[in-house]
Amino acid sequence: MFPFGAMFREVAERETRVLTTSNHPRLGSESYALVEVYCTEPDCDCRRLLINVVRDSDMEHVATVSWAFDPKAPDRGPFLDPLNPQSDLSPALLDLVGRLLASDRAYVDRLERHYRMVKESVADPDHDVHRILRGERNAGSRPPSRNAPCRCGSGKKYKRCCGGTATAAPSADPVMALRTRIAEFGQPKYADRPPGEFAERVAREFPDAGAMLARVMAYELDGLLRRNAQTLLFVACQEAGIAPPLRDKVVHTAAPVLRAAMKDPTVPDDRKFHLGPLLEACGAKLTRKEYQESFRDFDGTADRMNAEHLGQMSADPETLEAALEAAGLVSTDCPARPSKRRLGKAFILAGTATEHNPDMGAMLLSTVAAIAVEHGKALDEAEAALLLTRRLANARGAWALEELGRWPGLDRLGKKARTLADELRAEGVQSHAPYSGTFSHAWATGVDGVGSRNLFVFFRTPSGTMDALVLMPNDDVGLKDVWCAFDSGADMEKDYLGQHDEIRTAPVSLELACELVGDALSTHDGRGVPPPGRFLLYRPMLGPKPLPIRKRAPNLGAYALEILPRSPQLVDRSESLADSPLWREHWCATDEAYDFVRRNARGKRHRAGATWIGERFLELFLNAVVVRDRERLLRRMAVNLETESWAGRAGELQNRLAARTYVAISEQLLPFDRIPLVRVLGRRALDNVSANVAMGFRSQREANEAAMP
Repeated sequence: MFPFGAMFREVAERETRVLTTSNHPRLGSESYALVEVYCTEPDCDCRRLLINVVRDSDMEHVATVSWAFDPKAPDRGPFLDPLNPQSDLSPALLDLVGRLLASDRAYVDRLERHYRMVKESVADPDHDVHRILRGERNAGSRPPSRNAPCRCGSGKKYKRCCGGTATAAPSADPVMALRTRIAEFGQPKYADRPPGEFAERVAREFPDAGAMLARVMAYELDGLLRRNAQTLLFVACQEAGIAPPLRDKVVHTAAPVLRAAMKDPTVPDDRKFHLGPLLEACGAKLTRKEYQESFRDFDGTADRMNAEHLGQMSADPETLEAALEAAGLVSTDCPARPSKRRLGKAFILAGTATEHNPDMGAMLLSTVAAIAVEHGKALDEAEAALLLTRRLANARGAWALEELGRWPGLDRLGKKARTLADELRAEGVQSHAPYSGTFSHAWATGVDGVGSRNLFVFFRTPSGTMDALVLMPNDDVGLKDVWCAFDSGADMEKDYLGQHDEIRTAPVSLELACELVGDALSTHDGRGVPPPGRFLLYRPMLGPKPLPIRKRAPNLGAYALEILPRSPQLVDRSESLADSPLWREHWCATDEAYDFVRRNARGKRHRAGATWIGERFLELFLNAVVVRDRERLLRRMAVNLETESWAGRAGELQNRLAARTYVAISEQLLPFDRIPLVRVLGRRALDNVSANVAMGFRSQREANEAAMP
């Protein structure tokens, strides 16, 4: 006995029958391939076959049914063959197969035709099937001449194209060769290589690659091969790096096969659910009506596949971010500003997730609620989402409610979260939000001219890559932005440091990183404004302990300020600090500075368009505007001095000078407008603000936004 598909692969891919069950009391919702096995003895005319029933989801052989074509045969069947594999599902499957054989004459005729194909081929001693039965591989097809045009259509000579970059198909049977390539794609050695590289290799190696991959997706029994083929076909159709002639050939050959498979009633609905998007990627989109009519049960399939997809998804930060990005609530490119309608759809998505994946649903519900409060929209829906999270009564939901209950600026929602968290705690529900990464290292920058700093926290993942949590605390705003580079943290760190040579960084511990985040949250508390809602996605990465939401005073102990002799000479040469990356951007750029220039600089223009700046005008500006910026300048100087001490650079000459200047300003050892650093920064402020006012900007924020790409 030998599998029909091993002898006639292409026919089997088109004509193997698949049974699909929906809510069957014993078999559930699943697809089962009926794999035909025939006798290959040339002189035997037994007119029978075995039907191996293979479950589609895991390729497990769950039943073996014996059946004979001859209705007069004493053991025609169908019956469960006692000498072959069976399972506890076999009786139910026998019933389905028996009903199919009794009611579907076309299927029985197909089996008889396959039987004749087998018998006729084994009766011919020269037929290729004998080499397959002996386990021999067919001889390799000859490649073209090295100087001939390459078959892939690139226009290059074979030796300069596929002949130099990829091995020709080793078998005269292209289907077997393609299966070998698809199986290779799933090997670990290709895990870290771009899939487009492998897809281009397949497209070069097989002139009919698009059609062949589409057939594998539609008719292949091996689920892993189907999934690999789906990935390769999608990449080959969409990857910009693939040579256009190759991509066009893949698209043009795949589209008709995919369209035919969508209309083929023998292709299971579950597979068609994945074929439709691929057909669209090939530029041959079906209408909604055509797409739905291709299914036996479109609604049931969609519900089942979506439920299966949600059930298999993890509740880790990366997966949650992808779900919210697809919903339009977060963006990796720029801050998302969701509408109330979009928030409503996201709440529906999160509610659906709770039915199939409670952990994921709890985190989505609470995060969407936090985003809603951040933007002041859909607040009633946000409260309802917290109530649903509480009803889940799971560890993730309990953690999210506890966390939101501590967040500043949430007002009514924060109180509700605290109440619900207390109820779960009283019921004995433990809170837990695990994250699989392990803390590696972290570093922070000093603050810039607008009071922002970067905080990078790196985590090693189980797969050997690095996640990077990136936060931007701001001394006026709080937590200005937060995002995460999943798996690419090491590359991001290398690129960032390589592109910003002047940025001075300092190492920090995870505990200190949490203090810096807590300091930013305390700013939100003082302003009564909530932090970015998406922060809840990444919050588990910082560990299980509650964040210390309090202001922290910079520690300048490394500078021994208490032993400095107090005198006005402490600020001598402090003007040189204005040339350092640490201090040169700390000029005054407040709204008051812009108002002052607009009110007082009319008619005083120089040829470059900015306001002419004389000593008298500078003195007025220093005494009317810059003096009000004294506390902000002191705070930012202290932060940068502390950061430099973390890096072990407190002893550097410029930092010692900055520390002395800090003491002179803080203790008012001489008038603020007489300090050389302040005067240089004041003149720089007038230069920049005057130029921006001349261009029509009314604030530094407007100027910064206009400068953004």
